[in-house]
Amino acid sequence: MFFLQEHRAKGRIIDPICDIELLGKGTHPIPGKIDDTVSFLAFGQSAAGVTLFGFEYPLNEATVGISFPVGISNRIKTENASIRIMEGNLLFFRSKTE
Repeated sequence: MFFLQEHRAKGRIIDPICDIELLGKGTHPIPGKIDDTVSFLAFGQSAAGVTLFGFEYPLNEATVGISFPVGISNRIKTENASIRIMEGNLLFFRSKTE
């Protein structure tokens, strides 16, 4: 996934239960439906300045670290949910609901 990111490409791991994507610096729309469960985990190092828009549990310029994973088991609450990352990388997990 880092290789794709370094070459300005996107990739996603997809299986019947979960989608996984690497998100870097910037603002990213979050795919999914209202009430989908999502998680954001630091990848490689802590991610700083993390702000969530349109989620049940908001974050505002938070630091998401490997030893302090504040991005676990959140829920999408709006159709245009997004995340802004000022520094670092996060793995984005979306659990699929029926």
